[in-house]
Amino acid sequence: MAEIGLLAARLRVEERQLIEAFVRPDEAGSSYQAALLTPESLKLALRPSEPLPWKLIVQRGIITRELAALVALLNGSGVPTINRAATARLLSDRLALLRHLVFYGIPVPETIATYGETATLEAIAALGYPVLLQSVTVDPDFPSAAVTDLDAAEAIVEHRTTLGGEKAVLVQKLNPAVTRSLRLSIVGTSLVGIEERGDPVAEAPYALYGGDWTPFGQLAASLTARLGSGTYVIEVDESSDGLVVTGAGNLVDFRGLAAGGIDVAGAIAEFAREQLALNQVTDSSSAAGASHD
Repeated sequence: MAEIGLLAARLRVEERQLIEAFVRPDEAGSSYQAALLTPESLKLALRPSEPLPWKLIVQRGIITRELAALVALLNGSGVPTINRAATARLLSDRLALLRHLVFYGIPVPETIATYGETATLEAIAALGYPVLLQSVTVDPDFPSAAVTDLDAAEAIVEHRTTLGGEKAVLVQKLNPAVTRSLRLSIVGTSLVGIEERGDPVAEAPYALYGGDWTPFGQLAASLTARLGSGTYVIEVDESSDGLVVTGAGNLVDFRGLAAGGIDVAGAIAEFAREQLALNQVTDSSSAAGASHD
C-alpha cells in the first residue's frame, strides 16, 4: 500500500509527475511512495475501528460537495489531506467563497444569487450583458455559462432550471473592459505560477504569464491569509479598474506550468512533506500529553 494517496478518478500527466516528485529524496533523504486512489474505492466508517493506511492524501480532482465531505471524513479518521477539510468546503461552495471574500474586502464581481427562472432572468437584465451563470456549489453537471444576449439567456436558463432541475444560480457580471483573465496557482502559501488568457468570455486556453508578478503576489498573499495554506488556483480578471477575484478552485491542472519550467509537482511534494512533519509533531505532543495524564 502506497503511503501517499492521490485522490483522483484516473492517472493523468500531473499525477505521474507527483508520483515522481514524491519518490525523489528530500534533503533529509526521505522519500514516499505515492499512488492513485479513486474515490470509488473508499469505504469510510464514521467510527473507524482501525487507522487508515495512508500517511497523507492529496485531493486531485475538482472539489464538489461530495468530495469535500469525503475529505472531512478522511480528516476525521486521522488522515491529513491536501487540501484540508475547511479549504475544500470553501472551494466546493462558490456562494460561501464569494461571501467570505466580500467579508474581508477582497474585490469580487457584482453577483446576484437567484432561486428561480424568473428571478434569474430579472437579475441578468439588472446586471446587463455579458454575465456568467454559475451553480451555487461546484457541480460538473452545471458548467459555468457566459451569456451575451437575451436569446441565449432564456435558452440557457430554461435548460438549466426546467430540464436540469437547477434552482439556485449565481449571476455574475462580466466586465467588458477586462483586458485578460489570469489563473494564480498557490502551493502552501506561495504563488508558484501564473497563467493568462486574453478573453474572459471565450474558452481560450491559458498560456504562461511572462510579466511582473508583483501585483499578483500581493493579491495572492491577501487571499492565502484568508483561505489558508493549500494547493489551489485563484481566478482573477484584470482591467483598468484593477484586479477582481472571480473564483477559486483546487489546483488540478498544472502541465502548462510544468512545460514552462515550473516544478509544481515538486512544490506540492515539498508542501506535503511539511504537512507530514507537522502532523508527526502534533501526534507526538498528543501522545506525550496522554502519557503525562
